[in-house]
Amino acid sequence: MTRRAPVIKRAEHFARSAHASVDHRRKHTGEPYIMHPEAVAKMVEEHGGDANMIAAAWLHDVVEDTPITSAEIVTEFGDDIAKLVAELTNYPKHL
Repeated sequence: MTRRAPVIKRAEHFARSAHASVDHRRKHTGEPYIMHPEAVAKMVEEHGGDANMIAAAWLHDVVEDTPITSAEIVTEFGDDIAKLVAELTNYPKHL
């Protein structure tokens, strides 16, 4: 996408803020965790994913690794993106 859709920009900002709020870092390198969702979003975009798919790629670990809830994803991004995020989220086994 030569011009990023507003929803992608919002998802990127949301994900960056959520992961930064808990200083989320990669296990083995100590690098900021956001590098992973960024790489996934880029891969989805390069393979022809639409705006919702790219937004979900940015958000895919937010619910799993930060205090953000699935309900907040619905409120901020709507049902379609929230459903994609839910499909990509590894929920704790005790839920």
